[in-house]
Amino acid sequence: MSDAATARNEVGVLMCGELASLHVQPPTDDPEQIVAHALFSDAAAAVTVVPGGRGLRWSTSSHADGDTAGPMT
Repeated sequence: MSDAATARNEVGVLMCGELASLHVQPPTDDPEQIVAHALFSDAAAAVTVVPGGRGLRWSTSSHADGDTAGPMT
């Protein structure tokens, strides 16, 4: 990825996503299904690569909905 960004002299972006919600079944009242969908939800990560860049710099971010702690237990 670094070589491609350098060859084109443009910033490159690599993204990986997990979209578990694509497998959501029809609505259900089954507690096991509700917990499973809450635990294994959608996620994504991305990396930007700059031309001629050297070394790594990390920046992370996370979001959780704290209002759902009750139903999870």
